[in-house]
Amino acid sequence: MKQYLDPVQTSTLIGLGFPQPKSVSKLSIDIDLNFIPSFSYSIGELIEFLPNYIHWTPMCIHGNVIEYSFGTEESELYCCNKYNELVDNLYDMCVLLKKKGLI
Repeated sequence: MKQYLDPVQTSTLIGLGFPQPKSVSKLSIDIDLNFIPSFSYSIGELIEFLPNYIHWTPMCIHGNVIEYSFGTEESELYCCNKYNELVDNLYDMCVLLKKKGLI
Protein backbone atom coordinates (compact mmCIF):
# COMPACT_ATOMS: atom_id res chain seq x y z
CA MET A 1 0.00 0.00 0.00
CA LYS A 2 1.40 3.34 -1.06
CA GLN A 3 1.41 5.76 1.89
CA TYR A 4 2.90 8.96 0.44
CA LEU A 5 2.41 11.14 -2.61
CA ASP A 6 5.12 11.30 -5.23
CA PRO A 7 7.18 14.52 -5.68
CA VAL A 8 5.06 15.80 -8.59
CA GLN A 9 1.81 15.40 -6.66
CA THR A 10 3.38 17.02 -3.60
CA SER A 11 4.57 19.99 -5.67
CA THR A 12 1.11 20.38 -7.21
CA LEU A 13 -0.57 20.62 -3.80
CA ILE A 14 2.03 23.10 -2.55
CA GLY A 15 1.39 25.14 -5.71
CA LEU A 16 -2.34 25.12 -4.91
CA GLY A 17 -1.61 26.69 -1.53
CA PHE A 18 -1.50 23.69 0.80
CA PRO A 19 1.04 23.90 3.64
CA GLN A 20 4.40 22.17 3.34
CA PRO A 21 4.23 18.41 4.07
CA LYS A 22 5.38 17.24 7.50
CA SER A 23 5.85 13.54 6.75
CA VAL A 24 9.25 12.11 5.86
CA SER A 25 8.69 9.69 3.00
CA LYS A 26 12.30 8.56 2.71
CA LEU A 27 15.80 9.27 3.92
CA SER A 28 18.79 9.63 1.63
CA ILE A 29 22.44 9.67 2.61
CA ASP A 30 24.79 12.21 1.05
CA ILE A 31 28.49 11.77 0.38
CA ASP A 32 29.34 12.98 3.91
CA LEU A 33 27.01 10.35 5.41
CA ASN A 34 24.40 12.93 6.43
CA PHE A 35 20.76 11.88 6.37
CA ILE A 36 18.63 14.01 4.05
CA PRO A 37 14.87 13.67 4.53
CA SER A 38 12.40 13.83 1.63
CA PHE A 39 9.05 15.26 2.65
CA SER A 40 5.79 14.17 1.03
CA TYR A 41 2.16 14.26 2.10
CA SER A 42 0.98 11.15 3.91
CA ILE A 43 -2.49 9.62 3.92
CA GLY A 44 -3.14 11.18 7.34
CA GLU A 45 -2.12 14.67 6.23
CA LEU A 46 -4.37 14.50 3.18
CA ILE A 47 -7.36 13.34 5.24
CA GLU A 48 -6.80 16.30 7.59
CA PHE A 49 -7.10 18.71 4.63
CA LEU A 50 -10.54 17.39 3.66
CA PRO A 51 -13.70 18.73 5.29
CA ASN A 52 -15.77 16.35 7.40
CA TYR A 53 -18.92 17.50 5.58
CA ILE A 54 -19.87 19.11 2.27
CA HIS A 55 -23.47 20.27 1.92
CA TRP A 56 -24.40 18.26 5.05
CA THR A 57 -23.02 15.09 3.50
CA PRO A 58 -20.24 13.40 5.49
CA MET A 59 -16.95 12.28 3.99
CA CYS A 60 -16.81 8.51 3.59
CA ILE A 61 -13.80 6.36 2.83
CA HIS A 62 -14.55 2.88 1.52
CA GLY A 63 -11.37 0.96 0.77
CA ASN A 64 -9.59 3.28 -1.66
CA VAL A 65 -12.69 5.37 -2.56
CA ILE A 66 -13.31 8.81 -1.06
CA GLU A 67 -16.75 10.31 -1.42
CA TYR A 68 -19.24 12.79 -0.13
CA SER A 69 -22.24 10.87 -1.35
CA PHE A 70 -25.56 9.29 -0.51
CA GLY A 71 -26.41 8.78 -4.16
CA THR A 72 -27.58 12.27 -5.09
CA GLU A 73 -26.48 13.77 -8.39
CA GLU A 74 -24.65 16.68 -6.76
CA SER A 75 -22.60 14.52 -4.39
CA GLU A 76 -21.50 12.18 -7.18
CA LEU A 77 -19.32 15.08 -8.29
CA TYR A 78 -17.39 14.58 -5.05
CA CYS A 79 -16.26 10.99 -5.54
CA CYS A 80 -12.66 10.01 -6.29
CA ASN A 81 -12.06 6.37 -7.17
CA LYS A 82 -9.86 6.44 -10.28
CA TYR A 83 -6.79 4.87 -8.65
CA ASN A 84 -6.06 1.64 -6.79
CA GLU A 85 -4.22 3.54 -4.05
CA LEU A 86 -6.05 5.50 -1.34
CA VAL A 87 -3.35 8.20 -1.24
CA ASP A 88 -3.78 8.92 -4.97
CA ASN A 89 -7.57 9.25 -4.62
CA LEU A 90 -7.11 11.52 -1.59
CA TYR A 91 -4.82 13.66 -3.74
CA ASP A 92 -7.49 13.88 -6.45
CA MET A 93 -10.13 14.86 -3.87
CA CYS A 94 -7.87 17.59 -2.44
CA VAL A 95 -7.27 19.01 -5.93
CA LEU A 96 -10.97 18.78 -6.87
CA LEU A 97 -12.22 20.49 -3.70
CA LYS A 98 -9.49 23.16 -3.80
CA LYS A 99 -10.39 24.05 -7.39
CA LYS A 100 -14.08 24.24 -6.43
CA GLY A 101 -13.22 26.53 -3.52
CA LEU A 102 -14.50 24.09 -0.89
CA ILE A 103 -11.17 23.91 0.97
